[in-house]
Amino acid sequence: DRWFLDRTIDEILFFEGEGHIRSYPGDYTAYLKLRAAQEAAVVAIPKKDAPGLAKSASPSANGTGKLSYKEKRELTELEKRIEVTEARKLEIETALSDNPSDFEMVSALSQELGDLTTALDRDVERWAELAERA
Repeated sequence: DRWFLDRTIDEILFFEGEGHIRSYPGDYTAYLKLRAAQEAAVVAIPKKDAPGLAKSASPSANGTGKLSYKEKRELTELEKRIEVTEARKLEIETALSDNPSDFEMVSALSQELGDLTTALDRDVERWAELAERA
């Protein structure tokens, strides 16, 4: 049940085969969105393939595919920020379900929830980009 999973888990471990395991922060719905975005990106790569694109499409500036120090730090900060955002999102959802009759509170919390969801989606996508290269 997706509803149950979204409220009980905060990380997905995806077994890719050949002993590869990938970790995705967030609930099941965020995982599905992220996987769909990654699959769409993989499908879109051959269409964009051009001779001049090979150098600019390299994972990092040094061409090794490894993360720079700054990117490693960003990855760590993203993990922390995603955790904090998900915790706040859960608090808002709980407050909304506990007191749905207070219109002003519901309106303010709904706006904050929308902003948090947008920020969380952006952070998870960036985290996935960096984690894939790590």
